[in-house]
Amino acid sequence: GRLITLGMLMAILVLGAALRFHLLSEKSLWANELVLQYKCSKDFAEMMEKLNYRHVPLYWIFMHGVIRVFGSSELVLRLPAAVSGVIALLLTYVLGSLLFNRTTGILAALLLSISPLHIQASQDAKMYSFLTVLCLCSLIYFYKAFRYNRKRDWAVYSLFILAAVYTHLFA
Repeated sequence: GRLITLGMLMAILVLGAALRFHLLSEKSLWANELVLQYKCSKDFAEMMEKLNYRHVPLYWIFMHGVIRVFGSSELVLRLPAAVSGVIALLLTYVLGSLLFNRTTGILAALLLSISPLHIQASQDAKMYSFLTVLCLCSLIYFYKAFRYNRKRDWAVYSLFILAAVYTHLFA
């Protein structure tokens, strides 16, 4: 029952975390990560000025704060993506459980936990796993809003969609 499901979910989260955090700071920063490091290390006004039409600001503002507080090492730059990747596993379980059942949620989370593309996105100092979390949250709240038609769920759904659009142009 629920205890077995919880145990399986914990195992999936541990596996997913291990795959996403493994050697997180071993690779040197690549071109796009270096751009993020450079722009987000500037003062806030200068960073915002350097962003162009391709860069919507939410992730950049978030990373600017991260760099101001924790520095700009490879680990610090990639850690938010890795944490977001693990959160996405949990949210995938929640969405699968809401739409179908707990077994589907477990299988969906397991598949995402071993997905090479998602692992790679969770190890890059980019916005993609952050965007995944926002989109999963928006789907969960869209389901709740559509099913229960509560204003609060519609409002939370709208906030997640807005945050996603301010994170990436294709959201």
